[in-house]
Amino acid sequence: MDERERYVSCIATQEEADSLILLIRRRKTEIGREKEQSLTAQIRRVILDYVRNPGDDRRLIEYIQDHIDKNGVYLSNLFKEKEGTTLQEFAIEQRAEHAKDLMSDGDLNITEISERCGYSSAAHMSNQFKKTAGITPSEWRRLELARTAELPSRENESFKLNH
Repeated sequence: MDERERYVSCIATQEEADSLILLIRRRKTEIGREKEQSLTAQIRRVILDYVRNPGDDRRLIEYIQDHIDKNGVYLSNLFKEKEGTTLQEFAIEQRAEHAKDLMSDGDLNITEISERCGYSSAAHMSNQFKKTAGITPSEWRRLELARTAELPSRENESFKLNH
């Protein structure tokens, strides 16, 4: 008796066979979704690497293809379908977040930040940042510095609570 015959002999009715087929199809669909989710997570990580470590002359899609070893059009379409944004839009958002992290430190000027984020110029960074954040990097930094200056220190909070 071969493997197929063994499985068929275990099924008593057509209803059981149909039920088993349905379960197998559902599981295959679940596995496909899990693979797609894993792949989009990989894409996100590769984009973050691309943004945080500028200097690579490859276009974003080429960079992603080289790191994931799949067709760029497929990856782009999958990402758009699953994440609701394009690869480029996601990269721009992540660059803006990276710029915010660097601006929060306060040690770098806008030109240095734009270079560390991989922008061709401070003006280019400012334009993309404004599209993403709604304000310029300089305005964001000023608001962030004012916000952090207003926050009470933990020592002051502790003193107020104990006295």
